[in-house]
Amino acid sequence: MDEITNLSKEGQSSLLRAIEERKITRLGGEKSIPTDVRIIATSNLKFEEEVQNGRFRNDLYHRLNEFEIQLPILKVRIDDIPVLAKEFIKEANKDFGKKIRNISSDSMKLLLSYAWPGNIRELKHVIKRAVLLENSQEITPKALSMDDKYNNSSTTSISLKQGTSLASVINKVEKKLIIDAIDQANGNKSKAAKILKINRKTLYRKIKTLNIQEK
Repeated sequence: MDEITNLSKEGQSSLLRAIEERKITRLGGEKSIPTDVRIIATSNLKFEEEVQNGRFRNDLYHRLNEFEIQLPILKVRIDDIPVLAKEFIKEANKDFGKKIRNISSDSMKLLLSYAWPGNIRELKHVIKRAVLLENSQEITPKALSMDDKYNNSSTTSISLKQGTSLASVINKVEKKLIIDAIDQANGNKSKAAKILKINRKTLYRKIKTLNIQEK
C-alpha cells in the first residue's frame, strides 16, 4: 500500500477492521471472505507526526508497525540510481511505445550529481519525462531538462541566497510534470494520472494544492 497516510478516515477504519477480523467483504457483496495476507505499507511522511496531528489512526499505525524499514534518501545511495533509472526506462518505454536503450554518460553524470529532494518518485518522473521527450535511442541531457539550476550545488545556492525551500523546488518540478502529463493526455485527467502512475484522486488533490489552472 503506497502512501498509506493519504488514506481517508473511512478507509483507515475499514483497513483496521480487515486486519483485526482477517475478513473482507467485496464492494456490493454480502459474504465475508477470510484473508491471510501480509501488508507492506509505505509513506514519505513521518507516521508519528501524522498520528499526533490526528490525520492517521494510532491503533492502525501500531497494527501495521510490527516491523519498520527506514530507507535512506536517494542522494546518499547514488549507486542505486543507475539500477533504478534502467528499470524506469523499461516502464516508460512500455507506457509510451518507445525504444530507449540506455542513458548517455553525460546524462548519468547529471543524475548522479543531483540532490533528489523528491527521492525515488522524483527520479521516476524525470526519467519518464525524458523518455517521452527523447527522439534518439539513448537519453540525452536535453531530454532530462536538468540544467545547472537543478544540480546539487546550485540548488543549495538558490536556497541560501533566495530563501527557496526544498518543498518549493519539489512543488515546482511536480507542477511541471503534472502540466506536461495533462497536455500529453489532451486534458484527460484519468490518462494523465496513469502517465504519472498515481490515482485520479491524488491527481485532483495535487492540481488543487499546486494551484494548476485549467486550460
